[in-house]
Amino acid sequence: MTNSISTAADYLTALGDTEKVAAYKELMLSLGKLTHEIQAHKDVLQELGGSYQASAEPTDFRAVLDASMAASLQRQPYEPRSDPAMREFVTGLGEDPDAVLPGRGPGGGGGAAGGGGEEDDDDDVVEEAGAGGRRGWTNTTCPLSLKNVLELEHPVKDPVGYVFDRAAVLDWLRRTRRPGVAPAQMQAHPVAGCTHFLREEQLVPAREVERERRRRRLREAMGGAAGGSGAGGGAAGGAAGGAAGDEDEIIDV
Repeated sequence: MTNSISTAADYLTALGDTEKVAAYKELMLSLGKLTHEIQAHKDVLQELGGSYQASAEPTDFRAVLDASMAASLQRQPYEPRSDPAMREFVTGLGEDPDAVLPGRGPGGGGGAAGGGGEEDDDDDVVEEAGAGGRRGWTNTTCPLSLKNVLELEHPVKDPVGYVFDRAAVLDWLRRTRRPGVAPAQMQAHPVAGCTHFLREEQLVPAREVERERRRRRLREAMGGAAGGSGAGGGAAGGAAGGAAGDEDEIIDV
């Protein structure tokens, strides 16, 4: 399901239709609330099944269930900010879920919007405005392979936001490991001037880079479709469609 949510968010971002984005947000919120209520209903039924004691007096199970459901939802209301699917969708739109979603975060804190969140510990992580909103990585080229990060087959990211070619950084870590130092121990960072240390276990797939790459492919496909439809309308239409396709391929990073 996560891949479908990411793909939908990428498509909406590439489409650039704010009304559709707002409509899909409302739909996701409704689905999240419904899923939460269904789970609460299951939990209440399970609890009643374990605690119910038969008696001579008739029991209005509907009233008991409704009261238990109301109490459960009051204790644990739907929190969009703690909903993994909603967070994934909003993140895919290039937005910060802790800033735009109501409720408490996954850890129970209020987050940025609720005033109860903690500040980010990684001060060196640079988040720039990219084609889809936030850009969750620091560098435009891998410091080791010198390839554009969007062209890396297997991009990985370190805790401070640097993206590397996975093969290149693993090779660098192996080559520069001091004798007697275990692989799990810290090593100097491969970026000159970076005071942070690095170990192989800290490298994670750069999902933000992979998402931006998908968005670019979507934009190119949408631009090509627009150009093709223009070409079908004759020479003048073809020229106009081709120009539109060329413009769509220019992406502001």
